[in-house]
Amino acid sequence: MKKIVQSLGLAVLICAVLATGHFATDQKVAQAQEVCDFANGVLTSSLGNGINCIDGNGVHPLEIPISFAPTSADDFAICPDTGNLLVLHFFGLAVYDGSSWSELELPDEALVTNSLACDASGQIWIAHTDGVSVYSAGAWTSYGLDVFGTGEFIYEVSHIRTGTDGSVWASTPESIAQLDEAGAWTVYEGFENIFSIGGLALDANNMPVVGFSSGVLTFDGTAFTPHTNDWFGGDPVAVAPDGTIWLGSLTEGVASFDGSNWTVFDRDSGLSSNTVHDVKVDSTGRVWVGTEHGLNVYDGSAWTIFYQDNSGLADNTVRLVHPLGAPTLPALVQETPGSVAGVIVVGRDPVANTRVELCTELLGGTFYGDTPCADHAGALLTTTNDAGEFTFENVPVGRYEVTIETADGWIYFVGVESEIEVEEGAAVDMGFVDVAQ
Repeated sequence: MKKIVQSLGLAVLICAVLATGHFATDQKVAQAQEVCDFANGVLTSSLGNGINCIDGNGVHPLEIPISFAPTSADDFAICPDTGNLLVLHFFGLAVYDGSSWSELELPDEALVTNSLACDASGQIWIAHTDGVSVYSAGAWTSYGLDVFGTGEFIYEVSHIRTGTDGSVWASTPESIAQLDEAGAWTVYEGFENIFSIGGLALDANNMPVVGFSSGVLTFDGTAFTPHTNDWFGGDPVAVAPDGTIWLGSLTEGVASFDGSNWTVFDRDSGLSSNTVHDVKVDSTGRVWVGTEHGLNVYDGSAWTIFYQDNSGLADNTVRLVHPLGAPTLPALVQETPGSVAGVIVVGRDPVANTRVELCTELLGGTFYGDTPCADHAGALLTTTNDAGEFTFENVPVGRYEVTIETADGWIYFVGVESEIEVEEGAAVDMGFVDVAQ
């Protein structure tokens, strides 16, 4: 199936995300655990394409040997009391105790999960579309959405965070709530001119920092104060050890806020992509930014970027990143690029002199450049010859979407043809691509 797309009102681009899964063998699991430094590493997740552990020895697949082995994670957490690693995923919750994996069944109401936390006493907290659930003393207790505010847009609890002082905070798209010692939630809502509450983080004093559509909210123990900007933000949000706040966005990159001034980082200033999915800060103050095209690490002066072609990352799209301790950055090694070729036809007739593009990021609803992926870093463009043939040489290892220009506009294939994967040194032959079908 194909979709027709155009530029700036010329067309709409519809894309499909394909996820494939596999089960780990015991040997692969053992190898992954042996080389993964859970004390000083980084965990990353890409939708359906794998979970990675990054440490001084490189980038390693993290295989989880449970009934339904996840190929991506919704969230990670470490329990302070035991050091257990928790992995929240589509099928449930996986627990690693340092030697083996086990499964923890989620409550029925946690059908669609959003966020995970583990408090100082080992209680496990999960935010989901029906509220919040906590696992303690071998049983789940749940709080419904009605306790998190009265607004019409409280349709889920988006984030849950626990502090070193035992505090528990949660956020919805319209409210922020704190659990008191009696087990009741104190709700903060009705923020004037504050729309679309997003990310939630706790600072060094266990005070919440909350992202919203045009800035962040900070809390002094009594009230929330907004800090706005002219830059788009909202989710995700993180706080560095020195108190600097980091805020990501889906279109404008990432920005830092030092309490007075905002500084924006985007593709023009070293970031690999302006589409940011996650932001975290490790114990050394380095900032980890998962984007639509690459994992970025900022040390205060320069960016280091992990891609599939220089690190063995499972996917260039990094939707979740979780530093553990003070990670050691592994050396980056460039892999041999491959190639992509094919023939564009209509039925049996070749299509000559038409443009074909390999896109490196998720294709949006509209595009504003000359081609659908003109604003993607690393996108490749070529033109078919008289026989309808096209070839891309020196294609970096990675996954790509293909768009083709036709008389009706640019088309994008949905389904099995929507994504191609280029492996190290490999030649990908797409064969005959019939744009009439």
